[in-house]
Amino acid sequence: YYAWSARPTWTRMSSAGIVDTFEKGRGGLWKEMQRQGYYLTAIGPLLLTTDLIRKPKLKIEAGTVDTAWGMKRKVIAVGVRQDKKQKMTYLVIYSNDPKKNQTGKITLNSSMLRGKKLYNLYSQKEVSLKNNSFTISLDPGDGKIYLLASPEKYSLAKQKILKNRFNTRKEIIKYDVY
Repeated sequence: YYAWSARPTWTRMSSAGIVDTFEKGRGGLWKEMQRQGYYLTAIGPLLLTTDLIRKPKLKIEAGTVDTAWGMKRKVIAVGVRQDKKQKMTYLVIYSNDPKKNQTGKITLNSSMLRGKKLYNLYSQKEVSLKNNSFTISLDPGDGKIYLLASPEKYSLAKQKILKNRFNTRKEIIKYDVY
């Protein structure tokens, strides 16, 4: 039905599409998709075996932003996903503000931290915590993914992420060459 009733705006047939007639990317949206794709294709597979934690034991200190429906939301939000088999917890942190940079403070419950450290999966660095808290700054609508795990589990996750990054780049080069 959709194919006959409307044209998606991202196709090359649309003047507002993210690719032109020759399938070359155009505009800021294409660059943003490339930037996010770099991380999501590397980290995303690790999230496939996780379950959503509906009421995570953490505190978010951030301002609010008005939504299109007149409601207020925190400008910084956190989705928590847990891989119970691997004993790893992922924090998917994102900004609900599409217009301004935002900063927030995340405080983790001490029960979440037992024998674990927090790692930024984008920068591949350990995050230093002060009183179980850390500060995050995000560009408009941006997000980051963190891992709460033992150093050994983080090392395994890092290897998978680096392998996924390599494989993604290899596929891109293969398409560019052919």
